[in-house]
Amino acid sequence: MNCLLSRRWTACFRAVLALLAACLFMGAAQAQTYTCSAVTTSAMSAIYPVVPTSLVSVAGSVTLSCTRLTGSGTTTRFFQIGADNGTHVTGSQRRAQRTGTSRINYNLFKDAGCSVAWADAANPGTTRLPTSLTFTTNNVPVSSSALPYCMTVPSGQAPAVGTYTDTVGVTLWQGSSTNSTSFSQITAGSSSFAVTVTVPDACYLSSSPGAINFTYTSFQTAASTASTTFAVRCQTATTYTLSLDASSGTINGLPYSLVLSRTGTIMGTGSPQSTTITGTIAANLSGTCVGGCASTATRTLTVTY
Repeated sequence: MNCLLSRRWTACFRAVLALLAACLFMGAAQAQTYTCSAVTTSAMSAIYPVVPTSLVSVAGSVTLSCTRLTGSGTTTRFFQIGADNGTHVTGSQRRAQRTGTSRINYNLFKDAGCSVAWADAANPGTTRLPTSLTFTTNNVPVSSSALPYCMTVPSGQAPAVGTYTDTVGVTLWQGSSTNSTSFSQITAGSSSFAVTVTVPDACYLSSSPGAINFTYTSFQTAASTASTTFAVRCQTATTYTLSLDASSGTINGLPYSLVLSRTGTIMGTGSPQSTTITGTIAANLSGTCVGGCASTATRTLTVTY
């Protein structure tokens, strides 16, 4: 009797093992496994001018490539590509850094029109780049179309001259449908891309000098003075100098002199810096004009940086 019970137990145990083995086999036959990578076309690189009149924007794209390793038939998988806030983020603002605390703000968007923020936040349905891939054969790579995104560098900043860099991490998620709320991360699909913003040495006249208008009467007892003001805007930390092609001349027999209120090397601040040109004609001069007359002379102002 004990032997019989032992044999029955053995038979039952073997039957259970056989059933489990069958279930595992069927599960393996139905399993879909993938290997994926998200690749950006290139590093994002922008030139930030001394005075951008609007957002500086640069277009980019990312392509998802996956290979089905196991599975059968035709299957479609849905993916989302997220982007983190970069290495030098402050709060939620992405920033590229030059040295120390010298930084410049930039933003990433998941559309070509630069209107929808690209991120990897808790609301992934609205912040990640969506795409899908259809697989028909194992071990054959399938790639998405180039998915557009863009980077903008807001105007109104006054960064110092130099090269600013950041690194943005890219995450990859997969789900069973477009509306799936349970996308799971594919850790092996994570990657990154570089962001570079270059701020070149640059200056320009934000307001140009006007005319210096003298009024002079022969042998007048006081010197005649006149002036004009202009402004130069240079990138922060860009040095520049100002010069005139001549600091003196003669009009109608009246010698005049010109003086700049700023001299030597000037450090740019990213904002307009005003300078005055003052002209003087000494007193007690006769001149060569008989009656009323007017003459002009042209001078050249040079900004060197």
